[in-house]
Amino acid sequence: MLPAVTGFDHLMMLVRDIDRAAAMYAALGFTLTERGHHSRGTANHTMMLDGNYMELVTVEHPGPGNAEYVELLKHREGPQAIGLQTADADAVYRQLAEMGLDTSPVIQFSRPVRLAEGMRDATFRAVRVPKQPDLPELFACQHLTREVVWRPEWQAHANGAQRVIGVVIVHAAPDRAAAAWRRLFGGAVEPVEGGVNAELGRTRIEFVTPDAVGTRFPGCGSTSGLAGVVLATRSVAQTAALLRQAGIATSSTGSGGVVPDLAATCGTVLEFR
Repeated sequence: MLPAVTGFDHLMMLVRDIDRAAAMYAALGFTLTERGHHSRGTANHTMMLDGNYMELVTVEHPGPGNAEYVELLKHREGPQAIGLQTADADAVYRQLAEMGLDTSPVIQFSRPVRLAEGMRDATFRAVRVPKQPDLPELFACQHLTREVVWRPEWQAHANGAQRVIGVVIVHAAPDRAAAAWRRLFGGAVEPVEGGVNAELGRTRIEFVTPDAVGTRFPGCGSTSGLAGVVLATRSVAQTAALLRQAGIATSSTGSGGVVPDLAATCGTVLEFR
């Protein structure tokens, strides 16, 4: 297992047109950070939350370090990867090796961030988990400069979003996917209607069938793989009112959540609960 992985860090969403995506997420009521330009040729906006976040990513300068994303964006955009929380990317790398999983070495990269006191570099170390047949893309992310990234002014969102409390993964055989997850991260799993739930720190990982996700999130029935996230919000009613005022179509879930139409989220399921 990977004991150096301590929780869910962020959801990475690939988008083709980052200007358009940023405008859409601002209309959804999120506070976006200023655009960042990574040293590996990608650009991003983040939506910082309590202990985790969501990230819009595009390829700005195609090259060997982002060729996979260039190819993916030819076919689709939307949720691509789960960033795993760790305080030691090197330990994750060693633990993967101990499990017999070969991966590329830890990489370090950065992006400049404009703060009131001047420019700082946000610096990260990351290691990819080798692709598992029944799981989405996973990588562990170590933040070397958390004080640059988690700023109070970026954690206040008009839609009331507080933190990611769930990640939704679609699989035809949820039991099999949950077993693959448990081999990596341990912990208990719980059968639920339409799937299986696991835990990663404070975040629930939901493995659901295509039929179940189609019932819960209209328009998402044919999706396979990483579908999106569940967000805790201060008030579902206030979130729904903001979305209505923005002219964004929504649906309701059986648990009382509100879900913006996928056309307004670049294909990522967002359930505010």
